Amino acid sequence: MGRLFERLRQKIKEGFQVEEPDHWLRDGNPWEVSRPEYEQTIHFGGRTEHFRDPQGIHRVRWIETNDVIAIPYDMPISGYCNETINTLRLWKATATNAFNLDEFNAGSYSDAVEAKNDAEHISMVLYPNDSSENGKELRLRQQYFLASASIKDVMRLWEETDGSDYSTFADFNVFQMNDTHPTIAVAELMRILLDEKHKQLRGLVKQATDSDFFCVADAQSAAEKLQVQAHGSYHKISTEIVEVPKFGRGRPAKDRPRTPVGYRYQLQARIEQDSKAIEPLNLQAGCFVLLCNVPQTLNGEYWDEAALLSLYKEQYGIEKNFGFLKDPVIVNSIFLKKPQRIEVLGLVLLIALLIWRLMERTMRQYLEEKNITITGWDNRQTKRPTSFMMTTKFINTLVLTVEKQRKLARPFKAEQVEFLAALNVTTDIFTVP
Repeated sequence: MGRLFERLRQKIKEGFQVEEPDHWLRDGNPWEVSRPEYEQTIHFGGRTEHFRDPQGIHRVRWIETNDVIAIPYDMPISGYCNETINTLRLWKATATNAFNLDEFNAGSYSDAVEAKNDAEHISMVLYPNDSSENGKELRLRQQYFLASASIKDVMRLWEETDGSDYSTFADFNVFQMNDTHPTIAVAELMRILLDEKHKQLRGLVKQATDSDFFCVADAQSAAEKLQVQAHGSYHKISTEIVEVPKFGRGRPAKDRPRTPVGYRYQLQARIEQDSKAIEPLNLQAGCFVLLCNVPQTLNGEYWDEAALLSLYKEQYGIEKNFGFLKDPVIVNSIFLKKPQRIEVLGLVLLIALLIWRLMERTMRQYLEEKNITITGWDNRQTKRPTSFMMTTKFINTLVLTVEKQRKLARPFKAEQVEFLAALNVTTDIFTVP
């Protein structure tokens, strides 16, 4: 998450969300701790260069990048009624070189701090208006900055405890992508695992293959260490031990075979991608879930995936109707560990949407029959309350259990009672099981 100097303060005016700047860091934040020792370098721009590695395999590397430093800031988040405290890690973007003295001495004062300003723009205001090309570019830079910094930080923690073995990484790490913008994390994770980890392995292989070993056992031990380093890195290293003769000084006698005075042993190694381990990553990177209630065959017409996707893109209201399910007021995080559960989740979402609409219809019919209004956004009266409006009215409701009896921590306000009446329920719904 970005540590924003300027974030947005939201208000509801006449039923619409209005955004205003909120300079929340003007006077500092006593609850956060800067952790520069865990900073990460994030790459932008540059170009790709094609080359062949020592094994003759065609590869691509990312060079001449414009780097930005991501500095973490930690905030403690305490649990409710327990002894658990989690850490919310925010990221601030800074330049690698904050000041260009040559530009300053030449009189180009704004150019002297250009790199610093460009870097800080990334985490200045999150999600700018993307109606312009500049806005689209800044949004993409923000998405990549936050995703890359967070992934590199998770991998840093993993390697501190488990080393370079990533074979069980997916069993202990879960990345929640609760919208479209974090999905760039999938490609970044694959880039790090396949490109940067391969680069590290090349360095280890070069060090081993440039060495001479006095016996086969030493060479075999070095080969085993390479294979251990490659385990869990989505790469495989195949090795071969080669016997190299060593000759004494001086010229050999004419017409006589040269007799070695001893032998040394060298390693020949080849790095290959582990296609079996990479296959699940490719499936995840190219997969998304589209839930619908349309059978494959409808009125004699077959609906394949492409046809459903085309139809879905034309129904703009569908995503709007289901949008409330992403709000933390309504639901918490949902994880599907098995593909078989996707269909069940689709039914749950459909039922949730039906209940959501039923609550709205119940409230509006009640107001129409009584010919009255209800207190909505900004204390304005309305005849068209929404379910989301209703849930926000009860967000701070607290129920206590005293001697096995459930009680409200505080009485409901008049507007809350209005909504309960419109739903044809009483306050007992919160206290009577």
